[in-house]
Amino acid sequence: MQRNRSTRQSLSYGSLEPKRLLAGNVNANFNGDHIYIRGDQQDNQIRIYSSDGTIRIAGIDGTTINRRAAVTVGNSTAVSGDARVTSQFAGGLRVHMGPGNDSVNVDGIRFHDLSIVYGGTGDDFVNISKTDFFSTAIVQTFDGDDNVAITNTQITDTLFAMTLDGDDSLTIENTITRGSAIMATGTGDDYLKLASNQHLGSPQFALTQDGADTVEILNPNIGTGGLEIFTGDGDDEVSGELVHGVIDGNVIIAGQGDTDISRLTIAESVSARVSLRGFEFNNEVVYRNASEVDYGFASYLKPDDSFFVADFVEFNQRTRLSSIEWLGSYENSTAPLTGDNFVIEIYEGGFVDDPSIGTYQAPVGNPVATFNVGNNANREDTGRTWSNLGPTRRIFSYSADIDFTMASNRQYWISIYSMPTGQGADLDNDFYILVDDIESELDSNDGAANVKWSNFPNWYPNTSAKTHFTLRS
Repeated sequence: MQRNRSTRQSLSYGSLEPKRLLAGNVNANFNGDHIYIRGDQQDNQIRIYSSDGTIRIAGIDGTTINRRAAVTVGNSTAVSGDARVTSQFAGGLRVHMGPGNDSVNVDGIRFHDLSIVYGGTGDDFVNISKTDFFSTAIVQTFDGDDNVAITNTQITDTLFAMTLDGDDSLTIENTITRGSAIMATGTGDDYLKLASNQHLGSPQFALTQDGADTVEILNPNIGTGGLEIFTGDGDDEVSGELVHGVIDGNVIIAGQGDTDISRLTIAESVSARVSLRGFEFNNEVVYRNASEVDYGFASYLKPDDSFFVADFVEFNQRTRLSSIEWLGSYENSTAPLTGDNFVIEIYEGGFVDDPSIGTYQAPVGNPVATFNVGNNANREDTGRTWSNLGPTRRIFSYSADIDFTMASNRQYWISIYSMPTGQGADLDNDFYILVDDIESELDSNDGAANVKWSNFPNWYPNTSAKTHFTLRS
C-alpha cells in the first residue's frame, strides 16, 4: 500500500545544540571514588576531556565549573599506546545536569567503574566520543527534544542509552558493545541511528516507542547474541543496509502500527539470519523496464503453449518486491466482458543452446514463483492507443501485489499473461502485453512466434524491444 508520507517529520539532526538561555554554575567533586558533576537550573554546557594525560572539566559559553572556567581532576592518570583514549579514572563518571537545556561532551577518557550521565527536563545534548567504559554505562535524558550521540566508544559491560518523551535523536556509531545493550527512545517523533557498530554482547535491543520514528541501521558487526530492533505505534520508517558487516547471530527488525521499510539492503549471504516482521512497503520504484510503447504482442498462445513473452531483470543487491505494474491491450480494443485472468510467473534465467539459432538467454525450468492474480489486478484506461500492424487499440495499465525476494546478481524472467474470460476459446490470446520498438524486428524475423520463449532484446541481438513492466519494493 502506498501512503503519502509528505507530512513525515523533516528533522535536521545536523544542528545538535539546543537553543540556550542563561548559563549557570556546575559543581564538580572528584576527590572520592568517582567524578561527581551536578548542574543547576540554568542552561549549562560542559566538556569533560583528556589533556596531556589528565582529565579536565571545562565550561563552555559562560558556564563555570566550581565558579571557575575549568578544573583539573588531580587523581586521573595517563593512558599510553592508545590514540583514542589518553587519560583514565579508576572510578566512574556520575553526571546529573538537572533542569535546563544542557550540553555534556565527554572525549578521550577511560572509566573503570559504573558511569552515569543524566540530562534533565529540557532540550539536552549529550556527546560521548572516543571513550572507554570498562563497566556499565548509563546515558539517559528526560522530557524534552534531546540529542544523544555515542561514537567511537566501547563498553565492556552493559550499555543503557535512552531518551524519554520528546522529539529525540539517538545515534550510536563506530561503537563496540561487548555486553548487553538497550538503546531506546521514548514517546515522540524520534530518530535512531545505528551505524558501523560492533554489537557483540547479548542481548542487544533497540527500541522506539509511540510517535513517527525513523530508524536507520548501517552495516553492523553482530555477534552470536544477535540484534533486535522494535518500533512502536506510529508512522515509522526503517532504512539502511546489512551488507558489509559480519553477522553471526539473528537479526529481528519488527514494526508495529504503520511501519514502512523505505530502503533496506540485505546481503544474500546473511539474509537467512534477518527477519522482518510487521512491515508495510512504501512502493518505491526499484526497476522500470521500457518507457515507450509501440507494439503489443499476444501474451500467451493457446492451447499448445507454443509461445509466450518474457523479459528479465537482475539486481546487484537482494531486493524484496511488493507490487508489479504493466501495460496491455485487447484484440477488440475494449476490456473483457467478464474480466481478466492474469497469471504472473517468475523464472530463474540461464543460457540455452539451440542448433538453429545458437545460444541465447532464457528462462530455465519451472517457475520459482507463480501469482494467480485472476481478475484482481487494478486496471485503468490510460487514454492512449497503439495501432501498429492492426486496428487502433486502447492501452490499459495494470498493477498487482506480489511478495517475492530476488537474490543479488541473479537473473530472473517475468512473464505476465492472460486468457480473458467470457469471450470464447478462439480469443484466448486476446490480451496483448505491450513492448517498445518491436515492429521492424518482427518484419525481419518472421516466425519468431514458433519458439516457446521469447525475449526480444536477447533472442535477436540486434533488437532493443522490452516488455513493459515496473517493479516496486
